[in-house]
Amino acid sequence: SIGFIPATIISGPTADYFGRRRALMIAGFLAACAVLSGFSWSYTMQMFARLITGAAMGIMTSICPVYISEMAPEDHRGSIGSLFQ
Repeated sequence: SIGFIPATIISGPTADYFGRRRALMIAGFLAACAVLSGFSWSYTMQMFARLITGAAMGIMTSICPVYISEMAPEDHRGSIGSLFQ
C-alpha cells in the first residue's frame, strides 16, 4: 500500500513520457516481481517486494482506464470504460 500512493502520483507523467502502453508494460513487469514476495528470505526483502507490487498496482489502476477509453471504439467507449470499475 505504501508504494501505491507515490506510484499514482507519478503515473500520469510516466504515461505521458513513455506512452500508455509502455507504462502498462513496465507496471506489468513490476507486478511480476511480486514473485519475490513468495521467495523472500528476510523481512526487508518482503517489504521491498510489497513496495514494488504496490507501485505496480498504483500505476495500473490509474493508467488502465485511460488506455481502455483511448483504444475503445467511439460507440462503445463509455460501456467498455466502465467495466474497469
